Amino acid sequence: MLTALVLGALIGVLLGLLGGGGSILAVPALVYGAGLPLVSAVPASLLVVGISSATAALPRVHAGQVRWRIAASSAPPERRPPSAAPP
Repeated sequence: MLTALVLGALIGVLLGLLGGGGSILAVPALVYGAGLPLVSAVPASLLVVGISSATAALPRVHAGQVRWRIAASSAPPERRPPSAAPP
């Protein structure tokens, strides 16, 4: 358990410094550090990275610092609302 906490803190610091790549760091940490099987580590990583991303984004959304047109244009086509799809 202590290994998982240390690896989690290290990944958090690296994400703060680098700004991305959470799953790239989290999956090996969960597999080799926490001993989770790969089948469980991938969805756990998705959950952890998704929660941390949402936690980081919410204050910016509330402060009005998100440019939604730019955000929509960088989203994959299957995630875009129909009104944001290119003609």
